[in-house]
Amino acid sequence: MVQTADYITDGLQIEHETLRDNIDTSIEINYYFQHKIEIITRFQIEGKSYQYKFSYSQSYLNRFENSFEKPFSLFATSSLFHNEQSDVCCKLKDVFVQLANTKLKGVYHTIFLESQALLVLLHTHTDCDSQQEPTCFNCKFLNDPIEKQKIMQARVIVMINLSEPPTIPQLARAVHINECYLKKGFKEMYGTSIFDFVQQQRVHKAKQILKSNKLSIQQLALELGYSNTSNFTNAFKKMTGKAPTEWIKEFS
Repeated sequence: MVQTADYITDGLQIEHETLRDNIDTSIEINYYFQHKIEIITRFQIEGKSYQYKFSYSQSYLNRFENSFEKPFSLFATSSLFHNEQSDVCCKLKDVFVQLANTKLKGVYHTIFLESQALLVLLHTHTDCDSQQEPTCFNCKFLNDPIEKQKIMQARVIVMINLSEPPTIPQLARAVHINECYLKKGFKEMYGTSIFDFVQQQRVHKAKQILKSNKLSIQQLALELGYSNTSNFTNAFKKMTGKAPTEWIKEFS
């Protein structure tokens, strides 16, 4: 077990340990009489177990005015006067994935750690309320942050390759996910199929280029990966209700 003090600043301390044993994901919140909040997170990512401890002092919490006065007023007779467990919602799981996988160094790592500490503070006191977030996704596999990240990576790959997007099998292999899960997960996260998403993004890019008048309709169709002008015109009209030439006239 290796313990590291990752980040210490005025009022905020972050420590983490790499644990040897497999553990269940959990959140423990301690409210101290000295107006300090300590949040201990334990989680497992890709077979490795971690514990992060975030300590927020009164001076640090004072930045948020009186938001944390209520829990501190519950018990005022002992040093550690209130302890509770918080639900681990999908937003917290996303934070855990980011903490485990970050490659940032130096000042950027410092900024990253404080941003994650603030997200932990936020989600443990608001977003992870069981009444606000009973479930995260209908596709249960998306509740695993690693699987969700694969869908997000697939979207990035599509965005980078709009002119020549990969096929579903190619995209599934690229992000290491089942084709069916890829299609279902993409539809649920972004509200559209991968094919329609490509068309939407192509049309969005076409509008930006058309505004500049730098390319002809024929050149633009080729630039966006359409085999001919007719296919581009049909896709553009389907998304906007107007042909590219009509849209240009109306815009100008």
